[in-house]
Amino acid sequence: MQLGTLFSKFKKKNTHQADGSQPYIYQPTMPGLTYNEAVNSLAKKGYPIRLGPVEDLADDFLDQLSTEISKHGIRIQDYFIDINAYNQYVTKAGYLDKYKDYYWDNRAEKTLEHFLAFSQLRLTKEDIFIDIASEHSPVPDIYRALSGANCYAQDIQYPSGVIGNKIGGDACAMPVPSEFATSVTLTCSLEHFEGNTDTQLLAEISRILKPNGKLIIAPLYMAATESVQTDPLYSVAADVKFDEHCTVYCKEGWGNRHGRFYSVKSLIQRLINPCKELDFQIFRLRNYPDLPHGIYLRLFMICIKK
Repeated sequence: MQLGTLFSKFKKKNTHQADGSQPYIYQPTMPGLTYNEAVNSLAKKGYPIRLGPVEDLADDFLDQLSTEISKHGIRIQDYFIDINAYNQYVTKAGYLDKYKDYYWDNRAEKTLEHFLAFSQLRLTKEDIFIDIASEHSPVPDIYRALSGANCYAQDIQYPSGVIGNKIGGDACAMPVPSEFATSVTLTCSLEHFEGNTDTQLLAEISRILKPNGKLIIAPLYMAATESVQTDPLYSVAADVKFDEHCTVYCKEGWGNRHGRFYSVKSLIQRLINPCKELDFQIFRLRNYPDLPHGIYLRLFMICIKK
């Protein structure tokens, strides 16, 4: 199975600022540009190009990854989904009736990500939760209904500022005070943050989290080497600047301009080392064959504010 074919093919609009000053346009177009012309344009810029998706779901790759990252003092812990609890969550949350149109053709993956985060956060009415790059996600409403927590949805496409339970503007500079939230989620979102905004984002989340607060990143996308997947029709039109040492995988029809896959080295350099106030724990989902077909979550990360 190819994760690059699956992850985030269901489009998120305006998930972040691509840089600090220019508006982020999710799917800019260049009239008349063909896929092959776009691929050639990227190649002329000197990027190592591969055609097709990043492949990173194989168990032997994940075994090798565990061995490699352990050399840096990081252990990938095994994790098993409680399938009965997952099914109960899906029913109680109302995905099949209240939210039946939400990712209807990718519901198993999205509900799994949401359940995983909810089960790890263990929200109560005392908590303040933020779903970053939420767009039209029902997560804030579901978590509020199931836990009584004060839940916010953040997205760049919302009007700037805090309006009701929506936080608009750049996720790397949220208009909320330090130590505002107890819990934050990034589900199928971190990979879309271009340039150094992934590092900036974690620094900002560290700022807004209370001590012992949790961030859930699910899935955590990793590959054998530092990589990015793109639909070149959009990345060329947007003049996306890819990371200097990454291989660029061009997936025709994918619909996203940027999807980062960390290597062990880049994960440590971009996220773990710069964010000294966060404790990082990585988990590997082991019983995915027992879950619904189409699940592509294999790794996730929990970050706890020290």
